[in-house]
Amino acid sequence: YFIKSKSTLKKIMFGFGVAISFTYYVLTLYPAWIVPMGYVALACLIWIIHENWNKVKQLGIKNWIIVLMMAIFSVSIIINYLMVNQEYVYAITHTVYPGHRISKGGFAIKKIFYYAQAYMYAFSDVGNSPEASSLLSLFPIPIIAGGYKWYNDKKKNWLLTGLLGISAVYLIYTTVGVPVVVAKILLLTYTTATRLVDIIAIIQIYLLVIVLSDEDEKKIPPIKGGIIALITTVLTIYVCQKDYSGYLTKEWSIVTGIVILYLGYNLLSQKGERAKKIFCVLVIVISIITGAFVRPISKGFDAITSKPVSKEISKIVSNEPKAK
Repeated sequence: YFIKSKSTLKKIMFGFGVAISFTYYVLTLYPAWIVPMGYVALACLIWIIHENWNKVKQLGIKNWIIVLMMAIFSVSIIINYLMVNQEYVYAITHTVYPGHRISKGGFAIKKIFYYAQAYMYAFSDVGNSPEASSLLSLFPIPIIAGGYKWYNDKKKNWLLTGLLGISAVYLIYTTVGVPVVVAKILLLTYTTATRLVDIIAIIQIYLLVIVLSDEDEKKIPPIKGGIIALITTVLTIYVCQKDYSGYLTKEWSIVTGIVILYLGYNLLSQKGERAKKIFCVLVIVISIITGAFVRPISKGFDAITSKPVSKEISKIVSNEPKAK
């Protein structure tokens, strides 16, 4: 929007929005997600610049001054935050975990298949639900559909190319892992395979949007699409049953399998606006069911103050008021 807008006021507003968003992103201070998601953001940025290169060349000195001012604004907040919280930052970066943690990935990709059961977490206890959560990504169908679109497109989509390339690297990291030296070069030592799986799931959502917006309607032949969707369905249900035996009942496994099978086949092989609308409606319904029954409201701070570590902290602070 900054690149395309002709209004100086709007450009300032968009620049301010980018500066605030970038600042917040950096100050999350959680490298396990910041680093891998950073590559996704970079792919988007390269695509935006490439698609609007003529407009970028015509920005002019006034626009670049806005960019510079917003960059200074963003960096100033980041530096100020780190200075104010330098004791905390120093402490957290010098811990064994996560400060000195080094990861080279491997054997975590199965987590992405938990989307088949994730919609049930609000109804039936699964233990540590955040660790077992996964986006409704239909993995690996979006990658297959995106790859098929990329292969058939005469003019390659830079965003699709970037996302597929990043996905390939991340899939290697989360399946067999990479040598430590490679992980260090790619900065992936700052993340872990289980955290990187979440970013792969996010990329699947982006790929879904790209495939659904395809006006050329290049689809995989129905028989091949059906086979891919069936294999995906069986694999997904199998992983859930293997890792969480009995969590999905036989009946719900069948219902869930049918939905995944249809959604996968729809995305891969069905053409037309009607097929897209049915796909989107089904995903929206599932999303509403997933979120509407979550109960996020709690009264008081008992979930924190009742923990032994909280009581111990209170005890230390009462004896040493300046203790950190």
